[in-house]
Amino acid sequence: MDDVSAVSRRRLVPWIVGFILATSAVAVLGLLAYRADRAQMLENRTGELTSVGTLKAAEIAEWRRERLADVVRFARGPTLIRAIEGENPADLRLMLSVNRKGGIYEDVLLVTSDGKILEAALDPPQHLPAETTHAIAKAFALRQPVLSDFYTDEFGSAHIDAVATVTGATRKECVLVLQCNASKRLYPLIQAWPGSSTSAESVLVRRDGDQAVYLSCLRHQGHKAMSLKRPLSERHLPAVQ
Repeated sequence: MDDVSAVSRRRLVPWIVGFILATSAVAVLGLLAYRADRAQMLENRTGELTSVGTLKAAEIAEWRRERLADVVRFARGPTLIRAIEGENPADLRLMLSVNRKGGIYEDVLLVTSDGKILEAALDPPQHLPAETTHAIAKAFALRQPVLSDFYTDEFGSAHIDAVATVTGATRKECVLVLQCNASKRLYPLIQAWPGSSTSAESVLVRRDGDQAVYLSCLRHQGHKAMSLKRPLSERHLPAVQ
């Protein structure tokens, strides 16, 4: 009887070994398949993010091009030149109001080389932001249209100005300033994400000394534009990398 049991056990050994090997093979193949699927998924996701990043960069570049094209076209417009030369404040304000393009530009200013505001489409501001003044000086120096740096108003909204010298007017050397509310006109374009996602987002970031400044707002944080800053030492943040 013992001899029969021993023989039976010996006959089971190959089956047991085979079962263990088969189970191990299945586990290994499953692991390899999981890793392959995960690698493919990461590759696909990386490709999607790269495509969206390229799309957003192209949209922002086009938005900038449109602002510069507008300010050049308006600054060279013969009707604006005639309004400046005619020295009629009502006509000049009307022309500046038309150049707001139905509210795309929050205000349109005519400013002299020394920073004096000659006229505005709306009520002229008491003073110009430092970013606007710097852009005006740059436009006069280069004789080319320029965009100002981003800045915030008293309500926390981000703005950016398009500036160009007025060519053809002889009465005074001046520039045309198109003031654009970036929080309303640019940031929604940046934040719009193709497809549905609860976490993906695109943001506009600027390096300022040893900090990264978030020019646009993050989706899940209630901060105002340009108020969120992170040190460049936080290398784990995508905005810093």
